[in-house]
Amino acid sequence: MTKKMELSENVHNFHKEGLCGTLYVDSKREVCRRNEGRCGTRETKEETRRKLTGINRNESWKSINMKNKERIIDTDDVVGEKFKLGRKIGRGAFCEVYAGVNLQSGEEVAIKLEPVTTEHPQLYHESEIYKRLQGGVGIPSLKWFGVERGYNIMVIELLGPNLQELLDRCGGKFSLKTVLMLADQLVSSVECMHDKGVIHRDIKPENLLMGLGSNVCQVYITDFGLAKLYIDPETDEHISYREHKSFVGTHRYASLYTHCGVEQSRRVDVESLGYVLVYFLKGRLEQESKKGFFSSFARLET
Repeated sequence: MTKKMELSENVHNFHKEGLCGTLYVDSKREVCRRNEGRCGTRETKEETRRKLTGINRNESWKSINMKNKERIIDTDDVVGEKFKLGRKIGRGAFCEVYAGVNLQSGEEVAIKLEPVTTEHPQLYHESEIYKRLQGGVGIPSLKWFGVERGYNIMVIELLGPNLQELLDRCGGKFSLKTVLMLADQLVSSVECMHDKGVIHRDIKPENLLMGLGSNVCQVYITDFGLAKLYIDPETDEHISYREHKSFVGTHRYASLYTHCGVEQSRRVDVESLGYVLVYFLKGRLEQESKKGFFSSFARLET
């Protein structure tokens, strides 16, 4: 029996822990209405800008964003000529994530928006990482990336809830069997990612999402905004060992070497994944207490 068949047959175990109740999307879930009223006379860019913002053309997109909090792209707008925005499903420090629909195929997608005026834009970099990883196990498919109306826009496969949400609904812990099933998939995904020269650098429950539909039992790694290549593209060699590097990642799940300022490489992903799996099983981590956290550093220094 293959691992995939075994995973399918054990879906009832997820039900017992309250997991599947959030993995499936109700077939009657609200879907964005199809594009209407766009077959008439095409608006000029200036008319569209004035209609959406109420500000004259002499003002820059940056000044528009700074003067008011209104969105330049709104619900029911179409981006990339065929992706229609729906309800907001998430938000990050510099971006927002919306559910959407492909008007040509009817496929549901996730649309990530980042203002071009963001001080440290990450979406273009993230889209390039996705392109590099396409076809890998546990990697969402990239549908489109572009820049429109003052936003960097990335469209990817729509996924289900993240593992932190599911953990909360299961009382703060997963069973040993569930953790092992997740570990089997995540180790394969991390290995595939590393084989393509990429390190994630921010593996945590919030960035691990379950699939939908036929992929409801597949866990996906997302949010590659902090990812980087550990193979130098010019020399085709592993990046050099360095110290005194700035911290990158999430403190709770970060490698001890990351906390010590050592250049990050493949081991940081493996160590972070280990912390995440322990957290799923135990419901807490040793480093959550100051005593445990600093004793870990003491062991490292010795």
